[in-house]
Amino acid sequence: AQHFDKAVSFLGQDPLAYGPNNQLLFWLDRGLVLHLAGRYAESVGAFESAKRAFDQLYTRSISQMAGAAAVNDYWQEYRGEDYEYVLVNIFQALNFAAMDNVSEALVEARDMDARSKWTKTDDAFARMLFGILYQAAGTPQDLNDAYIDDVRSRDIYQSTYKGQYGVDVPKILAQNLATVQTSDPANGGADGGAKAEVYLFHYTGFVPLKVADVFPIPLDVSHVTAISFPRYIDRVSDVRSSIFSAVGPAGGVGGVGRILAQDNTELVQDIGAIAKKILDDRKAFILAKAGLRPIGKYLLEKTLEGGVRDRNGDTPADIVNLFANVYNLYSEQADVRGWQTLPEKIRAARLLLEPGQYEFFVEDFDEKGASLGKRPLGVFDLRAGRKKFLVVRSYR
Repeated sequence: AQHFDKAVSFLGQDPLAYGPNNQLLFWLDRGLVLHLAGRYAESVGAFESAKRAFDQLYTRSISQMAGAAAVNDYWQEYRGEDYEYVLVNIFQALNFAAMDNVSEALVEARDMDARSKWTKTDDAFARMLFGILYQAAGTPQDLNDAYIDDVRSRDIYQSTYKGQYGVDVPKILAQNLATVQTSDPANGGADGGAKAEVYLFHYTGFVPLKVADVFPIPLDVSHVTAISFPRYIDRVSDVRSSIFSAVGPAGGVGGVGRILAQDNTELVQDIGAIAKKILDDRKAFILAKAGLRPIGKYLLEKTLEGGVRDRNGDTPADIVNLFANVYNLYSEQADVRGWQTLPEKIRAARLLLEPGQYEFFVEDFDEKGASLGKRPLGVFDLRAGRKKFLVVRSYR
């Protein structure tokens, strides 16, 4: 219902509210809900807690690994995915950008750079965003870094995103790359500082939901176990496109209610497609682990049952076998944890405007082009050569 403050209150501040081994998920949810509520400074604190949890969980404990091997993956703390950590960098950067603190936003760019060296992962949208932020900083070194990130972003979109996720090079990126190559992007690019830039980042839908498929499997005439593995189901959004517009309010530069600029948002990140691809890439490993663990349980239970039969006879051994079968069917659970409050997609648009006061709106459209509603984003005073960052969430 977009009652973000109520959602923050409902979550509370105790990560143990999410149960054992799920503290990271708590901080991810809390950070994102605070971000959507516009409580950017508090969101920064929650996401920093998430980062610390990521770092602490990178080295697995031996006891948790043993428990996961013997029972199921819920015995391990949720460690998160590499793409989820990158999203923390993205949301943190947007938190700082929304507070007009570009220097702190760029700390997230350097954090992603450091982590990507040992995770061997990179993200096209994050690179595009950090290129924009480096342009906003405006020093010669920052402009050089902007060019590097823009080129990396373009290359990833072309080599990976277009083929695997259906996300082509955004026009915003192409324009910024051309600008940084030919002029001074810190001064408004080709307009020589005469105009302001307003960026909208529009979150739509919800990331697909993990569910478990469970298959009972007989091992012999008296022993049964199960194999369970995760898959994703889509949570389809009605929002398929949107328009970002600037209106001149009363007393403003454009008169009452007149649209002075507008642009269609474009898809820059498909989080749902990335999540699905990662799970597909792990399918062989997950299936192997899901198959080996029941076999280990079976061998252990067979030994235990044989010992009871030798010492106490058939009836106690049959009881042991019954409880072992029930335990096997109950304990084999695929790990379906994940950052479920994430949007499915991120869309973006940019408006170039003369300095002055404007009111901004976003209008959502369904797959047939019918309007799903228009929402105000606020009234802002824009200065020449400066960049303004807005975020909005759609749920339909």
